[in-house]
Amino acid sequence: MRYAEHLAGDLPPIIICACALYRVPSTLRRDATPALRALGGLIFWLAAGMTLLSPPVYRLVDRTLHVPNISALLGEAAGLILVWPGRNMLLYEEHPVEKARAISRRRYWGLPPMLLLSLGMWWISRGPTSDPAYLVHSGTSPAAVGYLCVARSGVIVGALDCFRWCLHYSRRTQADLRVGLAAMSFAGGLALLMVTYESTYYVAGLVGRDLAPWGSAELIMRGIIGVSTSMLALGLALPTWWTRSGTALRRWRALRDLRPLWVDVTAAVPTVVRPVSRWSPELALHRRVVEIRDAQLALRRHAQPLAPAALAVARERGLDDEVQQAFVEATVTAGAVLAKRAGLESRSASGSLAVVHGGASLQDETAWLVQVAQQYAEAKALASARLSLADHPEPQPAR
Repeated sequence: MRYAEHLAGDLPPIIICACALYRVPSTLRRDATPALRALGGLIFWLAAGMTLLSPPVYRLVDRTLHVPNISALLGEAAGLILVWPGRNMLLYEEHPVEKARAISRRRYWGLPPMLLLSLGMWWISRGPTSDPAYLVHSGTSPAAVGYLCVARSGVIVGALDCFRWCLHYSRRTQADLRVGLAAMSFAGGLALLMVTYESTYYVAGLVGRDLAPWGSAELIMRGIIGVSTSMLALGLALPTWWTRSGTALRRWRALRDLRPLWVDVTAAVPTVVRPVSRWSPELALHRRVVEIRDAQLALRRHAQPLAPAALAVARERGLDDEVQQAFVEATVTAGAVLAKRAGLESRSASGSLAVVHGGASLQDETAWLVQVAQQYAEAKALASARLSLADHPEPQPAR
């Protein structure tokens, strides 16, 4: 039980702060849209509130400021504040910037009264000792219930806004948005479940009912709000994370697929390999593509007339036109590598290893070379067989 309490109290703030550190910097750029800036404010206040409400930080802030349960006030205040940037996100998506900004300014007039009301109710119910669960333990106090009602009004609005976001963005079919919207819908549903659970718990406490049927209220409430806020933060950060992680995964796969071709051609022409000054997946992939192309250019003088035979084999195998071209390039490249190792020069202009395929961008060039690399093993076997046959021709029958 103690382990579960630590997990429910400490893990969600870590997840949310990680999402905030990942997502908020991109919302502070000069080219960020107003909606994106509102998103940054939402995640920032969510992270601030959950951090203040986590038990270790809660006790630390209380001890530092010498005010019992001041962290509850600050954390719940952050939960109220985040409602405004959350609502502004949709404003900037649904209206022109100037109109949305005017509406948001009018709405902000409602924030100070809510914070003052929250401060007054907290002052009455704050208790004499620091306790992260003092609201749960003060369930029979009308002042504590009133303070919680003010705080949870923001939770209800935020939960309903989660569903509004999902309805607004549901027309967009990108996989990252679909998963992010599902996480946000789940977060909104959990938030409403938490409010329902808390409402029945505190009403039962006020009327003097036995609270045993509600179980370990502190752990359940902390667990629900922790999962809900974590899912909200992950849903908001997922589109950017999904895109970047997908790009990184594609680069790793391309590096893996290009390795056999790269190892073979750079072993034949080691001078094209550049020294590594710093390393990143993007830079490594760029270097690998450039080194393969440089090696192909250096191997032109060793190219053999294997293209017609490779094209015939590719057609016999029923390959698509683009794959046929990749197989031909792979065969001619493999033949040039084998010829260089054997000390052979190009025997015909038809064996030229001119680079005529690929693309105008690193992504297109990588995609093409990956196709060549995927055909390279079979192409190398064909080139080896053809060169061996050329070096040892079958004897002609005597006439």
